[in-house]
Amino acid sequence: MKSERSGLDRFATGAIVLGVLLRLRQYVEARPLWLDEAMLSLNVLIRSFRGLLQPLDQDQTAPVPFLWGEKFLTLILGPSELVLRVIPLLAGIAFLLVLRRLTTRLLSPQASLLALLLGALSPLLIQYSTEAKPYSLDALLAAAVLLLALEVLQEPQSVRRWRRLAIAGAVTAFSSVPAVFTLNGVVPALASKGEIRRDNAALRRLAHHRGRLAGSARPELCPDLPARR
Repeated sequence: MKSERSGLDRFATGAIVLGVLLRLRQYVEARPLWLDEAMLSLNVLIRSFRGLLQPLDQDQTAPVPFLWGEKFLTLILGPSELVLRVIPLLAGIAFLLVLRRLTTRLLSPQASLLALLLGALSPLLIQYSTEAKPYSLDALLAAAVLLLALEVLQEPQSVRRWRRLAIAGAVTAFSSVPAVFTLNGVVPALASKGEIRRDNAALRRLAHHRGRLAGSARPELCPDLPARR
């Protein structure tokens, strides 16, 4: 049994390495920006940091932390396809590491390996990891929030774990446009679990941190949302 688990762990490590290599191979090709990437990148290149707080041109959508990260890298390293895709690449690689921990907690070893392989080899996830768009960051933050929520369920008495989840929720709300869907799903999911409902202290912590977890991103940090009008 132990040797079987060790073998699955080696396969999981291999899946992560393969996923990273596939992303790096597509990244170093430095293919030209396609239309949507180019329109978002144009906003990054021609605007100041302050200007990126305003509604974006070309009907583009991206959270300000992502835009500022892109702007900072282009100022330091110069504008190029590779520089504009650094953040998505790093997020795509980090996603595989978080996915490994998440699936290990949720699934059997065999199912966890299958889920990891699907994530590592997914053409869409590979593509999003090498595009100058925030999609791979969205996936990373959603997976991280779910992982931290599972850690809270494992030890609902831990103040530290609640704080980590709350901080991650606040950061995610500011850094990912679709995060509101993940965050607003986490709160009722936690509230419905017996581990939380049977623990008065855990219920109080959930109520205390609910605003950070279920609150949507502030409009000024998503400069193209209708609320800005």
